Formats: sequence, C-alpha cells, structure tokens
Amino acid sequence: MEKSDIKPGDFVKVLKNGDFHNIVQIKNVYGGLIETTHGIYNAETLASRVNKSCIISGVVKWEDQNGVGGLGRMGT
Repeated sequence: MEKSDIKPGDFVKVLKNGDFHNIVQIKNVYGGLIETTHGIYNAETLASRVNKSCIISGVVKWEDQNGVGGLGRMGT
C-alpha cells in the first residue's frame, strides 16, 4: 500500500505489532503526513507518529450481503 492509494474519507485498517488494532478514517493527506480520526501517520512509512508499532495496512471496503456498497441493510 502507498500514500497515493489513500484519500480523505477512506476508512483504513491499522495493525499494531502485526495484529488488527482498529479502523480509522482519513481526514487529510498532506505532503509527509496522513491525518486520521485517531492521530497522525507518516506518509512514507504509514506508521503512527506516536506509536511506531501501529501502521496503516490497507483501505477497508464496505459491502452488504448483496455486494452493494454501503453499511448494509438498515431496516429496509
């Protein structure tokens, strides 16, 4: 995964020491920084600026059981 794959509004998976940690949303992508809802990440290494063991591993795709994008059938 590269910085160019990430854009504002995307949800991304974060790994901590190689294991799933959480999902965060991208707020902004600057020259050397990626700002998320849960902190700042280095755009080159995709590692957290606070905890280097946390890295962005990929963009999360949301699909419901019918393969339609979104968060699923919300009472319809």
